[in-house]
Amino acid sequence: MKNNLLFLALVLLANTLLAQPTLQNNVFPKLGDVVTQSEGDTYGIEPGAGGANQVWDFTGLIPLVFQPPIQLTVVEADNTPYISQFPEANLSAEVVTPDGNLYQYLKVEGNKVSTLGSAATGVFFEFSDPQVNLITPLDYHQGFNDAYQSTVAIPGVGEFHNRSVKASEYDAYGTLKMPDATFNNAIRLKTVEVSIDSITSDQGYTITVLDITSYEWYVPNRPGPQVSVSYSGGYTKTVVPGFPELVDSIQVTKSVSFVSELVTSGLETPDQLDLAIEAFGPNPTANDITLRFSDRELAGELQVMVLNSQGQLLQSRIVRPGDNTLTIAAQDLPAGQYFLSLSNGRAVKTLPWVKS
Repeated sequence: MKNNLLFLALVLLANTLLAQPTLQNNVFPKLGDVVTQSEGDTYGIEPGAGGANQVWDFTGLIPLVFQPPIQLTVVEADNTPYISQFPEANLSAEVVTPDGNLYQYLKVEGNKVSTLGSAATGVFFEFSDPQVNLITPLDYHQGFNDAYQSTVAIPGVGEFHNRSVKASEYDAYGTLKMPDATFNNAIRLKTVEVSIDSITSDQGYTITVLDITSYEWYVPNRPGPQVSVSYSGGYTKTVVPGFPELVDSIQVTKSVSFVSELVTSGLETPDQLDLAIEAFGPNPTANDITLRFSDRELAGELQVMVLNSQGQLLQSRIVRPGDNTLTIAAQDLPAGQYFLSLSNGRAVKTLPWVKS
């Protein structure tokens, strides 16, 4: 009996591990994406627990009525008026305002998205050490660290300095329930950050130190975090020659933002993944289905996901260079339509199949 229970426990653990999604670069912004972000009422909105197979219910998200939503359109950086200030940028998030357009400049690489700065009419904010927004691929419990800084001269005020360090970890995955949709393969990124701002002038300086903990939820093929919950608190210190130092605490506050509307460009279509498949079947199948690639080795890791007809993630496997055959157990799945989604993090190929 003990051996049977141990075997059952190992099977359940294996199934749980197979369901762990990998955070890929299909969450990076793409040319043509239009994202509407809203600040949300924080009442009743909590980040919840970390770990495997969580359910986060954010169906009660309500936009703040006094904070209008912001619409960002991803455009080519070369076609913006301030590209000369950010020559390494290849994309820009454009925000149209009554006072003129604001541009956030991004450098999007195969495995990394960085913010180089932002600009509007007469105002430039540039990171001397760019801010890394996201690095992929990330598996469960993997993460990355970053340090970034900037210096900006503010006419008539003084010089503004920022230095920040942060550590991000993929700490949870599961089901994300939003007001308009439910996503069963969501990934949560937890970030702990220390931000030190200072502004100097002839009259002295003020330092603001903030401790920030934020939680961000990502969904495959949707740009950027779909929901962000952040906690921020710290203190300020003001020093003016000839006067005592003034130190004030900053009470911890919570903020929530979420994607309230999205139009994605869909530039990465399912048939873009250039991968030769030697055999796939049997299809339909009552038991296992086998996927065999050509003899040429894969250029890198490939994520293979089993999806049902509603797009829900059932299994996830990683195929590494040299592994040309993959068998998917299907005997325990209900009869119906399924899909295998193959992704190298940049493009996707989808194979439909039927469980008989």
